[in-house]
Amino acid sequence: MIDQVKESLFTFLNILISPIDPEYTIELDKIGDQYHINILTEKESDIIGQGEKYESGEVVNSIQHIVRVLVHKQFPDDRTHFMLDVNSNKKKREKMILRQIPELAETDVLKHGKTVIIVGLTSYERLQVHKLLQETKGLNTTSVGGRGDRKLIIVPTSDIGSGGMESAKVVNFKNNLAE
Repeated sequence: MIDQVKESLFTFLNILISPIDPEYTIELDKIGDQYHINILTEKESDIIGQGEKYESGEVVNSIQHIVRVLVHKQFPDDRTHFMLDVNSNKKKREKMILRQIPELAETDVLKHGKTVIIVGLTSYERLQVHKLLQETKGLNTTSVGGRGDRKLIIVPTSDIGSGGMESAKVVNFKNNLAE
């Protein structure tokens, strides 16, 4: 069934992407039960959905959602997951976030006792940060806010220099691409 799922992924992606860029190519890695699909394209901003017409990532997220629904409808018993990326942007961003946030936690939270509020992360990125910092002594993480406005908050567990939320440092990763 895995080959059938893979074939369906390619078929549905081709239907949705070829009108935008008929010259695109796909790299596919399977890690556990998740496919990592990287679309290589010269029309990156059109497939990602960047510019004044779009919320950044709107198009690629919509393509991923449509393909996920179609594949799961075709194979209801298969729970294969996949992550869609364009020119490895998500992968680069994830590496950048997972490098910068521990530095923020170390410097601002653990060393200076400040609360750090991080905005502009996807739900997947917030989950990765929670997992990354869950064993770090001296801080706690939580996510707050409603859909589309969720924030990840890192707070010190001690009272050292803690000024509460009013003195919190806000870091925005909204449209922050990897360096």
